[in-house]
Amino acid sequence: MYTLTNRNTRLAALMVAVGVTALINGTVVWKFDVVAQHHAALQNAQTEAVQVTLERVTIVAPRS
Repeated sequence: MYTLTNRNTRLAALMVAVGVTALINGTVVWKFDVVAQHHAALQNAQTEAVQVTLERVTIVAPRS
């Protein structure tokens, strides 16, 4: 009797762990998809291209 109860308890714990893992991973993937779609919509909404120019920097250091 104890072996059967122990086995059922372990199986139930495994099923709960699998369910929680699937729920968490599904939520993360769903949220990532929402953020990606929002970012893509913002990228498509931009009409003008922005060009950034940076100053040239020269680093002078003794060689070892």
